Amino acid sequence: MKFQKWRNLEKGDFLESKFKTSHYFTYGDSKFNSLGFAKLKYSQIYNGADLVFDIPANGGVHYQFVCNPAFDFHQIKWKYDVNTIITSKGLVQITSQNDTVYEGGLKVLQNAISIPAQFKLNPAKEITFDIALSLNLNKPYIIDPFVTQINTLRSGGPGASKALDVDYD
Repeated sequence: MKFQKWRNLEKGDFLESKFKTSHYFTYGDSKFNSLGFAKLKYSQIYNGADLVFDIPANGGVHYQFVCNPAFDFHQIKWKYDVNTIITSKGLVQITSQNDTVYEGGLKVLQNAISIPAQFKLNPAKEITFDIALSLNLNKPYIIDPFVTQINTLRSGGPGASKALDVDYD
């Protein structure tokens, strides 16, 4: 299992869920049954930015930061509790005992124009963004990465699990 820990967050009750699934997920005993949602929105997870997660029909985990004018993207930082590197192709590679997952497909959009950007790993092993100077921080923009397809919660043989847990502490 990979745990994603966001840094520098605003605190508060800001979760909005949409599109409740018609099924539930189970992890053993029925008291752990959980409903799923196709979309989660954390409003103002950073002062000036919302974080939206959704599950595309073809699999994977999609998320994006919807940033208001004057939001400084340098505030966005996160860390995984397993081995994390930036590959020579610019992907974030997250490796645990049982599996490897990649974050890639990073896009930054402003006024329907794509702004060059890449993932960075700082000395504290936190993932950040390096975005071209052509980004105008006085206008709204979207930072749009993608996590490789996670189509099953089981992989790597008996007892191995595959999941992504997001923690905003």
